[in-house]
Amino acid sequence: MVRQTKRKNSERGVALIFALLAILVLSILAVAILGTSMAQNWTSYNYRLTAQARYAAGTREILESYFAGKPIRTEYLIVDKGKLAGAGAYAYSAGDATKGSEEATRYKKRV
Repeated sequence: MVRQTKRKNSERGVALIFALLAILVLSILAVAILGTSMAQNWTSYNYRLTAQARYAAGTREILESYFAGKPIRTEYLIVDKGKLAGAGAYAYSAGDATKGSEEATRYKKRV
């Protein structure tokens, strides 16, 4: 009888240790899930920052060229001397794309 009591007393804290280990494992899994779910947010945030930096650098270069009297690089131009220039010259074709604005000016003349 004395022997069984000693044995129960020595195993008393085992359940507590297993419960703490289970909580530790679940906590590690929760942190891992949060980290992987945030990876997409970090990637899109990084992409947005690099795009903003690119736009700012291009705008700065255009303004510096303009104020220094230097020609602006053709890839930055949209319209040059009344015609499409740069990438816009290849992406768009001349046509009746402005027909709506011409109708608006005719409407203004009538009123």
